[in-house]
Amino acid sequence: MTQTPFEAAAAEMRADIMAADRAAQNRPHDHVLTLAELYQGAEPGDVLDQAARAAEAALAARNRIPLSQKALVELKDFRREPTLQGLRQIVCLCDSFIQSCTDIITARMAHQDLRDHAAILLMLAGDRVGARMTVRKTFSLLLAGDHSSLCHYELWVTLVEALHVATDGRGEDEPDDYGPVPRLPSRLIARQRLNMQTEVMLLHEHATAAIIDNIADDIPPDPDFDFMDLERPGPLRRRPLRPAPRPAPKAVPAAPAVPAPAGGPARRALVSGSLDHLTSGPLKDYRKTARELLPSISVPDLSEVRERLVAGMPWAAEQVARMLSPLVGRDRVVLPPYLLVGAQGTGKTEAAVAIAEALGLPTTVVPCGGLADGMWAGTSRAWSTTRLDGAAQQILADRCMTVCSIHDELDKCARSDHNGSHHAALLGMLEPSRRHAYHDPALEAACDLSGVSFLATANGTEPLQGPLLDRFTVITWPAPRRQDLPVVARRILQALRREGGLDPAWMPDLDASEIRALQGWQGGSMRPLRRAIERLVALRSDPKLAN
Repeated sequence: MTQTPFEAAAAEMRADIMAADRAAQNRPHDHVLTLAELYQGAEPGDVLDQAARAAEAALAARNRIPLSQKALVELKDFRREPTLQGLRQIVCLCDSFIQSCTDIITARMAHQDLRDHAAILLMLAGDRVGARMTVRKTFSLLLAGDHSSLCHYELWVTLVEALHVATDGRGEDEPDDYGPVPRLPSRLIARQRLNMQTEVMLLHEHATAAIIDNIADDIPPDPDFDFMDLERPGPLRRRPLRPAPRPAPKAVPAAPAVPAPAGGPARRALVSGSLDHLTSGPLKDYRKTARELLPSISVPDLSEVRERLVAGMPWAAEQVARMLSPLVGRDRVVLPPYLLVGAQGTGKTEAAVAIAEALGLPTTVVPCGGLADGMWAGTSRAWSTTRLDGAAQQILADRCMTVCSIHDELDKCARSDHNGSHHAALLGMLEPSRRHAYHDPALEAACDLSGVSFLATANGTEPLQGPLLDRFTVITWPAPRRQDLPVVARRILQALRREGGLDPAWMPDLDASEIRALQGWQGGSMRPLRRAIERLVALRSDPKLAN
């Protein structure tokens, strides 16, 4: 039995409610919702209680999160007596600190996260101040377009939800008659409004195309459409719009052939502003090179790329598809910040390199094990050893605006920040709303790093807890399985040929008897299997060379 549109919408609504209830029941009662969870529509329950728990968590982590003394005092006061006015003061104080502090990146990021978290909680309490700040933040994330740890559709719903509160919410001069209100009904209304706006935009585009092509009289009437629906709340009650068939164009004299402009993404410069202050010293050559227009890599056929990658990594088909999905519909290749987390020897670094190279990105692997400084962020022009930040250096070296920077073993960086911290150096570059204008300390100018794809690998996330982990989308990387032995063996042989500069004729693939000799490998780390294959290859030429 087919459902009516109303019954289908009601069933979808019930499914959303049940899914939200299950997610809320699975969370501990004292769980502190992250900023990403709130943007995705998580139900905070009592907003003031949630804000008090967040303040408690921030105070407990004050040794790791560089908050100002004023912010700590406000958090203590708010924890003691949670009120909407106290939450507003936290938002305003953090915003003021962000505007005044321009040199300490980690402190700015910590205050920005605290401000955005408090602002969205204010919005959920019906406050206009928090709603306006939430609108600004969500809109900047949608413009940046590469914060894929947030569901794109849910972020749009949050924007519509915040716009409604910014228009009809409570002002600062109005009484704080706050009471806990469930969030789900307001998000369902926001979804309906968003669906209606999408339908109206499609209708507008369709009508505009008809008028421009002068074929409005040829479009057959649509019996399912009622213009009165535009005045009613909720989605339009009609079938999805489809382009009307267009008549064949009238014959016109052929125009002289004009060469088509070169396709692909528009060229961009690393620095679009002035560099006239670089008149002397080691950086003067950047006055020209940093302002040259450089190309970007166009998005290739993603289905072909996926098939090629999955053929070499069949145990990670789901992860590969998830990492490639944000590129659908884009004009240039820019991956969101991904953190590949898995056991040692499972091929995380090799997989990151393979994905970047399959997309055509120039790739650099940064070994982070034991890294104990913040040089990746660059050094000031005031020092004789001044240098650009690592991402800008990679862009200029590869002569391409879209590059991939792979930070291997990110969890193994030194914990001390005596000489700076590599973790802190990455924070500003991973912030989606500021990557297009990252302030380089050597050039003293805003650099466009929006085309840099940041990938990282780690064995665990515990050393990365805090603002850095929040900026990554964590991909749990699986280990190869026993049935993947032929594929893994073939990859290892290819690596041995590449490292030794050997032709496949001198090192052919393993035959059936050699594959049977490796059946003791049960999956997991590929390093023991590589050692076994190295011994098998040695046995081919001289048995005495094998242990």
